[in-house]
Amino acid sequence: MSSTSTLKLSRLFPLNVDHILGRIKGVKPEDIKAALMTDVEKHSNEGLVLRHFWNNADDENETLFIFTTTNLDHARKFIEMEHSKARQENPHATLPEILYLKGA
Repeated sequence: MSSTSTLKLSRLFPLNVDHILGRIKGVKPEDIKAALMTDVEKHSNEGLVLRHFWNNADDENETLFIFTTTNLDHARKFIEMEHSKARQENPHATLPEILYLKGA
């Protein structure tokens, strides 16, 4: 890829931004969306920006969402701490699977 192509691509997709993909099944999409919207400020304070929210067109019981962050290590610690708290409150809580994606 030429440097001009890389420059154009980086304007569309910043290369120094990491992503966090969440995938959850068995919870109503509107409940997940409401929870994410309620926590926008808390997430933002931790460097997480909710970018997209999807319902799987082939599986109505599956919801996916994606955050961006500039500090993946901090975001991972924050999410792990929040999920640990949720598990302490309810050992049977349905929590999302999380994929941590490093920008290339």
